[in-house]
Amino acid sequence: MYISDKIKQDRAKFVEVLFNPHEKIAFGKDNSYANKPRSHQEFIDSVDAEKFCINPVWDRRLTESVSKTSLLFECDDENLTIDEQERLFLESGLPFSTMVSSGSKSIHVILRFTMYFQDKQWSESWWYAIARVLEKKGIIADRRARLVTQLSRVPGTIRSNTGKEQTLITIRERVSHSEVLEWLQKNEEYPIKPKEVVIVDRTDINRDLSMSQKWKIANNWTEKKNRPYIGSAKSGNWNWLFAFGVNSYNLGLSLDGSIGLSQIEFGMTTQGSGGPFPISDAITAGFKWAQKQ
Repeated sequence: MYISDKIKQDRAKFVEVLFNPHEKIAFGKDNSYANKPRSHQEFIDSVDAEKFCINPVWDRRLTESVSKTSLLFECDDENLTIDEQERLFLESGLPFSTMVSSGSKSIHVILRFTMYFQDKQWSESWWYAIARVLEKKGIIADRRARLVTQLSRVPGTIRSNTGKEQTLITIRERVSHSEVLEWLQKNEEYPIKPKEVVIVDRTDINRDLSMSQKWKIANNWTEKKNRPYIGSAKSGNWNWLFAFGVNSYNLGLSLDGSIGLSQIEFGMTTQGSGGPFPISDAITAGFKWAQKQ
């Protein structure tokens, strides 16, 4: 596919609004490829990238390793045309940063905030408050879009399953929390404060459990949130093992124990989108990330 100078110019403006110069973008032709952080110029020049993560990614596209700066609202109502969806978004008065037609049946609207959210709980609280107002104005927002790791559509790419272009409709500016809050208050809504998370001293966690018991619990937690581990899978294993490393730390399992038992169970290496890699690398990355939190 040829990328015209006009599309590159539009993408450059798109990136400038949604990402700071030092922030990396995870993008690719599908969900499995849109996981690794890459440069702005690669995004601008890409010929086949269809999807990108709405938030900056500094390691892998995991909740733990993305910045919380943007919210996505997708209207996926088959009863509304693209033009009708665009009209409803504009009439709602919602401050937003970019609007893209997905190359299928939906409009994607992104709010890039000038400041970061404290955590994903606050990010989701703001998302739900905005979605409640949009619903009053005729827009049913797809709940899956609330996730900070959510993927949106790369403008200027031909969507492979429809043959239609993912079209950039509008680029505006970043939005502040205060102007969005003002919009919410005018519509009698506000973000609900998330429940506080109780932090427990890690030295007291599961001190009576054996190392193998802790490993099994970490494995169950990771499977429940992701999927069962599949060593032969061509993608996704880094993310799975990273999450397992985080869970191992949170359970009080040592890094050596986590790696050693995993190597017995899963083997020394596994498959990734870039080829085989040692499972110890991903587990260590997740474990050390959790240590820093």
